[in-house]
Amino acid sequence: MTLRRLSAALGVWLTASLLAPPVSVSAQQVTLRWKYVAGSELVYRLVNHQEVTMPMMGGNTVSEQTQTMRWSVREVAPNGDATITVTTEHVQVEMSGPTGNVSYDSRTDEAPTVPAAQMFAAMAGLSYTMVIGSQGTVKSVQGMDQLIDEMMGALPPEAMALGQGMLGELFSEESITNMMQQSIQIFPQEPVGPGDSWQRSFSMSNPMIGGVTMNLTFTVDGIEDRDGGTVAVISSTGDMVVGEGAGGQFSGMMVMGDAEITSKMNFDVDRGLILFSTTTSNMEMTISAAGQRMTVVTVTTSTLELIDYVSGG
Repeated sequence: MTLRRLSAALGVWLTASLLAPPVSVSAQQVTLRWKYVAGSELVYRLVNHQEVTMPMMGGNTVSEQTQTMRWSVREVAPNGDATITVTTEHVQVEMSGPTGNVSYDSRTDEAPTVPAAQMFAAMAGLSYTMVIGSQGTVKSVQGMDQLIDEMMGALPPEAMALGQGMLGELFSEESITNMMQQSIQIFPQEPVGPGDSWQRSFSMSNPMIGGVTMNLTFTVDGIEDRDGGTVAVISSTGDMVVGEGAGGQFSGMMVMGDAEITSKMNFDVDRGLILFSTTTSNMEMTISAAGQRMTVVTVTTSTLELIDYVSGG
């Protein structure tokens, strides 16, 4: 091989190496487990952005709720069960719609006057404790009674009576455990690699619309080497079935249409924690009342991001 050909070959190799994606363990299988360490502190930012389109009610309502939450790992049992206290340190609310606009920041503003924002604002400084198994099963949630009392106490008397029974059911220990399970992924028992998938279903009751079931399929899109660590990129797709079973104050008035859910998560395999996740749900529902029909479209995007980590041990 001549020097010119050798130089050209090295140039092609170097260019290919520089442009290659940062996936050095793409063929590797990994065991996905939550690996909380006693004494560690995880700070997450959760942003819920929701847009509701109601043609007969004055147009669109847009809301964005931001929470900064500190997860304090109190202890980890020999079987991997982690006891974690979650404290909401900071909340922000932005709402706009036919009835006006609301902006609130728990660090600088006085309490808002709109009931929906009042309830959310009351969460600042409150805590609850949950127990999570290493595979991802949420085994218990405690401390919701105080949270509900604080949220209800923030409401004016006329709104408190309306929301008391509804919130009590929505934030019962069983319901909140089911809601937490939706954000804490239950991983497969066996190792997985790129292209592998598994299915999960979550069911819970809603005091307004009855039963809600989400059917999701999770797929490992890739196993990447990032900054010397291993990150699993996991996506999911699925649907939501609303109004199953008895109950639901408005279940007879609502007919569920299309409901789709998509998500993507970056999971730190070595430390056993979520680095980033985003979930979008698109739901269509037809409401019939007083001889009129209205189609409501709700698009919700929830983004969770790890913004600080203090190791324990």
